[in-house]
Amino acid sequence: MIFSLGTSENKIDLPENSNFDIICFFRVNHAVQGDSSLWWKTLTASLRGKRSVLILDSNVGSFPAMDKTQRWQVGDNWCWLSPRSLSVISKAYSTSAMDFEQLKSFLTTYKP
Repeated sequence: MIFSLGTSENKIDLPENSNFDIICFFRVNHAVQGDSSLWWKTLTASLRGKRSVLILDSNVGSFPAMDKTQRWQVGDNWCWLSPRSLSVISKAYSTSAMDFEQLKSFLTTYKP
């Protein structure tokens, strides 16, 4: 499923995929539209449903590939999360609520 949680006019078409969900912080054609404040609930609901999630905070030139052996991958304006990441990010979020940029920073610096 594709979730569009932004208001910026960047109307693009993203491919529907039954293997993962996509959360975008900009308008996407044929997506479930919502408020950006719902990003955490949307993310965790997908991960609890055992679905990987691609988060895009702006349009990407090429669709980032997912490495299924990793819990997460972080790029400049995107982030892949597998369901295995849920416990780590939930614990971090319960300590201090974060926005998407803070989540990317946390994932980049996280040491188990």
